[in-house]
Amino acid sequence: MTISGDNFGWFMGDYTKDTNTYLKLLVPNSLLLFTLPVSAYQGSPQNYTDYWKTFLFLSQNNNMLLRAFYKVDNTSISKTISSFGSYNDNSTLTLSFSGVFQPYFAYKINVNGVVCNIIEISPVSIGCTVSNMTRYPTENLYAYISSVIQNYTRILVDLNNYPLINAVSNVTTSGGAITLYGYYGPNINSVGVTINGRACSIFNDTYLPSLISCSIKGQLSPGMANITVRVNEKIYSSTSILEIQSVKNVDCGSNDGCNGNGVCQMGRCACTNPGYTGFYCESPVGNDTIVLPINQDPGAYLNGSQSEFQFNMVAIQELNARGGVEYELRPQWAYSAQKGSPMSTYTYTMVNQSNETSVNITVILTHSTEEYTVNFAGHDTLYPPNSIKMTVYINGWQYSSNLNTLRVLFVKQHTLQTSACSGSNVGYDEFSGNMEYIKISGATGSYYGRFLPYGLSDGRICFSKNELVNTTDDNRAFFGINLPQCRSCVIDPYFTSLTEVSGDHCSRNKAAWYIILPSVVGGVLVLTLAAGVTVLILKKFRQKKESKNISDKMQRVFGQASA
Repeated sequence: MTISGDNFGWFMGDYTKDTNTYLKLLVPNSLLLFTLPVSAYQGSPQNYTDYWKTFLFLSQNNNMLLRAFYKVDNTSISKTISSFGSYNDNSTLTLSFSGVFQPYFAYKINVNGVVCNIIEISPVSIGCTVSNMTRYPTENLYAYISSVIQNYTRILVDLNNYPLINAVSNVTTSGGAITLYGYYGPNINSVGVTINGRACSIFNDTYLPSLISCSIKGQLSPGMANITVRVNEKIYSSTSILEIQSVKNVDCGSNDGCNGNGVCQMGRCACTNPGYTGFYCESPVGNDTIVLPINQDPGAYLNGSQSEFQFNMVAIQELNARGGVEYELRPQWAYSAQKGSPMSTYTYTMVNQSNETSVNITVILTHSTEEYTVNFAGHDTLYPPNSIKMTVYINGWQYSSNLNTLRVLFVKQHTLQTSACSGSNVGYDEFSGNMEYIKISGATGSYYGRFLPYGLSDGRICFSKNELVNTTDDNRAFFGINLPQCRSCVIDPYFTSLTEVSGDHCSRNKAAWYIILPSVVGGVLVLTLAAGVTVLILKKFRQKKESKNISDKMQRVFGQASA
């Protein structure tokens, strides 16, 4: 430290012998440099108002000394960690600084002018929180730390929240332009995109914090692609967000005609005849089953004289990059009903619990006795009479990592008589491996489910992976609809009525009843009941081993259906 004053001229003879060896003359009589020795410390101040003290001998021969009181600030910062905490914390940023700190100092911290309230301090770390911060800022965030002694160098706050992709435009094996929607940071210096290891050329080196556009050459392999985005040396990689569509991947039945009851859209049948449903629009829809919404949680019962089917949404899960469950929310619901003719609505609103204040989940169940058409995710879907449509809105979910995604978990349970015809089949898309349909047969009928890979992520159409998650010994099967990381997520399940039958449903000329389990139409999960079809074509697909494993799992469960 430096000591300034007047008339510092007391030493005699050899300066180093007559004064402290820790003093050095800078300006005669007025300015000295004092190097503090370890032995100079007397006591350990525990409060910011306390001082250390020492004696400075200007001349030992003349007994000239000064008593000095001082404070030492050896604060240094080596590392900064930022976090928004748990999934439900909407706007509170937590910062943790590692280094050397004085616990008795009154530090002040702010982030871009917003006060960061200190919540803990130790000799090796200091932590603080900032309220009302956005997870996706449009400018860099800097932390400023100061004490009454000095101000420290500003620190760049890295939120570790980019790159992030929440939707990708369609691309076929012929290649072409691709738009990647998401968040890529407030200041983009460099960008690189690869798809299955091939470079996707950025358009004119232009990009925005919310989108990147690039172009890739053709002869791509159909199916799920490995997409990697590099922004400012930060990496995002995923194999579950981009499907390269085959121009030849069309499966709409004989002559692509959907049995005359629908039209072939994007390679799959969209039923336009309200009396038919099924993978190829081949199954007549029945309407003699009682449909009862459940008021405890989103779902419904479909009751027949010899059968019962139940379908519920049970949980929302945050999955990590490895597919493991990072967090699972099983909401409590407030239920209301608005009954009318021909349409009734049943609304389920999540009851905010103490640690879920930022998440809003609403499920609207719509039951109609007449047909109607809804456009969802760019697809028109005709809902047959006595259908129930379940629209699920998830808003404000806060993820613990930019690599995490969401999965909405559904469960179905049934009572179904078995026979020699009982069995199950699971069908997958030939290229993407996405679950397309499931058929479960019993003595008095069959369940038939279909899946299409679409959802809405922040208002944009996105790929949605549909999967059988688990089965249990009590005839329950859990299905998952996966969405990319989205702040506003929507899916739209529906199911229709059930037709009772008599006789052996294995006979083609006998009636059979079907329940379409989760069938995603433009991101829409579809649950439909049909009659009159006994033969199901299980298409060839690459994932034969996976299909067999899941089919065996389904066989074990549905082969145990109660009589």
